[in-house]
Amino acid sequence: MSKRCKECWCINENALLKYCMKHSYLNKQPKRTELKPWPPPKLIGKKRAKRVQEKWSEYKVFVEIWKEREHICDNCWKYIKSFDPSCFAHKLNKRDNPELRYKKENIALVHGIWETMDDTGKTYNCHKEYDLKFKIEALN
Repeated sequence: MSKRCKECWCINENALLKYCMKHSYLNKQPKRTELKPWPPPKLIGKKRAKRVQEKWSEYKVFVEIWKEREHICDNCWKYIKSFDPSCFAHKLNKRDNPELRYKKENIALVHGIWETMDDTGKTYNCHKEYDLKFKIEALN
């Protein structure tokens, strides 16, 4: 026993379907409605917005440095494979010297925290070593 398609009234081979193959596909399409942004935008305070803006402006400085300089670590003098924000170490601390935060002369290019050495699973500790080196120099 065969049924007829509800849309075009052609004979439908499968009696369980209400529509033929052509119209079953068309009826499964979601109806277009006005799209709403999902998830809804978060409301953030002025302080948080300022911090987010600062992070992005620092990131832009990092990108400029990455394009300008050779990708050589200032600590171990080996090649840096990939860009990562952790590849940039401040010589003078950002907390103590906020005016030097975006100065390119104050930012050194070092191996990132998660960058691994060749063939071994060990990671470079250049960022930590570089920070320690300048802390010791600042104390002396």
